[in-house]
Amino acid sequence: MSFSETRMRRLRRTESLRALVRVSLAALAGWGLLERTRSGRIVAIVAACLSQLKFPFGTAMGIWTLIVLLGYRNSTLYEQL
Repeated sequence: MSFSETRMRRLRRTESLRALVRVSLAALAGWGLLERTRSGRIVAIVAACLSQLKFPFGTAMGIWTLIVLLGYRNSTLYEQL
């Protein structure tokens, strides 16, 4: 096995792990937001911050998510929980 094949396998594993983490965060955030839990909002904010690394679509969706979740209307909704 050559150096480049080993490097490509490691890169595939790393990218697979990153994708698994992103999907898990999105699923947890979605479930938490549907149930209107405080932890769901926090997970969604963390996922939005991490998604901003994926330019341009992730950045746009991350900013939009932060604006929605950190806006006044939703802040008061989650304070009532």
